Amino acid sequence: MFGRPLPQHLNFDFWNADGVRLSHIEVLSQGAVAHRHTDADLPARQRINLAVSTQWGAIKVGGYYEIELKGAVEAAAPVGAGVKPAEPEPPVRP
Repeated sequence: MFGRPLPQHLNFDFWNADGVRLSHIEVLSQGAVAHRHTDADLPARQRINLAVSTQWGAIKVGGYYEIELKGAVEAAAPVGAGVKPAEPEPPVRP
């Protein structure tokens, strides 16, 4: 018998070039695809960094994530299907 899937929190933080956090969005998924949408109108061209992080805790869960940016956006890092995520550090037992 299988139990309910574990809830998974995913955090999206938007930072400006000066290191000031502009926005924080948390998405919760539990056994289904979760979607979240946000809009922003910027008066001038500026660099905004997006940091995506998973939940903290003893249980680490993974998943498949898609981020879609629309409008006058210029990616400063590689994006697309060929990009591989960084390998996480293996767990260490004390």
